[in-house]
Amino acid sequence: GDLARTLHRYSFGAKGQLLETGEALSVDEMLGRTSGDGKRTRLSVVYLNCLVDQGAKAAFLGFLLDEVYAWMLQNPSPDGSLHALLFLDELAPFVPPSNQKKPPCKDSFLILIRQARKYGLGMLLASQNIGDLDYQALNQCSSWFLGGCRATQELNKAKEALGSRSAEAASSASQLPGLGKGEFLCVSKEALGHARPTRINIRNYTR
Repeated sequence: GDLARTLHRYSFGAKGQLLETGEALSVDEMLGRTSGDGKRTRLSVVYLNCLVDQGAKAAFLGFLLDEVYAWMLQNPSPDGSLHALLFLDELAPFVPPSNQKKPPCKDSFLILIRQARKYGLGMLLASQNIGDLDYQALNQCSSWFLGGCRATQELNKAKEALGSRSAEAASSASQLPGLGKGEFLCVSKEALGHARPTRINIRNYTR
């Protein structure tokens, strides 16, 4: 597929170091399951900005997501509870809307996000603009947290995305320009017990 062809291109010359040097990728190791006291989950950070270009970043992310997917299938949560969390920041370049060129990691991401929950894998995703993400990814997210924005174009994108949840959610986009530091508009029927967008301050949960 697209990912296999992209990884093949990074198998030669200086770019080959992406696949041929360093430690072997192991999800168990990243979670601290093969070392440590076994009582705490290890926090592992993967920094992509050291890679040569956006293509290398997308190729590596696709490979990582495939490894996480394989690990997830082999290690399902026995009771359905959360036992691992994958956080992806600045997601937009890797899962853009369908009218933009598809990165090689996008299919791997969409497969993972559709099935992660039932295996006990949580996913936390962050983007500067909700409208820069493919709707297929957004629809798989049970909880949305929208921060303040004032630009007309961004507000229109946010309103359109919120409208996919409910008319009430779409109308709540008017609250976004007034959000202060640490404030978010939360849309989560699972967490709040209702579908009404609710204004929250994360400072109340981090003390």
